[in-house]
Amino acid sequence: MEKKRHSDDLDFLAKLDYNKGAVIIGLVLFSIGLIYGLEYTGSTVIEPVKEFTIFAEKWEFVPSEITVKRGDKIKINLATSEVNETFSFKLSRYMYNDLVIIYPNGTSTYEFTAYEPGTFVYRCEEPCGFGKNLMVGKLIVNPY
Repeated sequence: MEKKRHSDDLDFLAKLDYNKGAVIIGLVLFSIGLIYGLEYTGSTVIEPVKEFTIFAEKWEFVPSEITVKRGDKIKINLATSEVNETFSFKLSRYMYNDLVIIYPNGTSTYEFTAYEPGTFVYRCEEPCGFGKNLMVGKLIVNPY
């Protein structure tokens, strides 16, 4: 025996067919949002900047060696107390076209990310006469 439907029942069914597409789209969007939301709910870790100060003095950088890990964010503060000398700082492989100038009794800063492991030379490129070739140091970037 079949149950008779009232006109209210038919209106409900018509609305259900009409809203079915909207409901399906809503569920799909909700699912996508849930999946991506779960992937990105972890907290973002911001690596601290490793900061070093290098003093440029007559014919030497102090310290003459810095060791970091691959991926480290590096900030190098360069300073000199010399009142008559201008120095420069160039780091091989990381500073292709950059040259940092350290003016007499002044400071400068250079920031970069140590993306490539290896040993890299930093040097003064200012023509200052005897001893200029002694003004070198090295950056060691460990792979891990």
